[in-house]
Amino acid sequence: WYGSDAMPASNGKQHLLSGTMEDVVADVEALHELGIANIFISVEAGTLAATLERMTEFASGVRAQF
Repeated sequence: WYGSDAMPASNGKQHLLSGTMEDVVADVEALHELGIANIFISVEAGTLAATLERMTEFASGVRAQF
């Protein structure tokens, strides 16, 4: 999922749902325009506290945009 660094794909472009919060929002918008209504993301981190922090970041930074 998202982080400050974009994950490179095998074609040299950026993996979907990686990079900055703005990158992830743009990816979700592009998926929506293609007719995709649901996505699955993993927000697992090393600890429960870190996982909950990632969930909160996604909810406030990405999900709140839609």
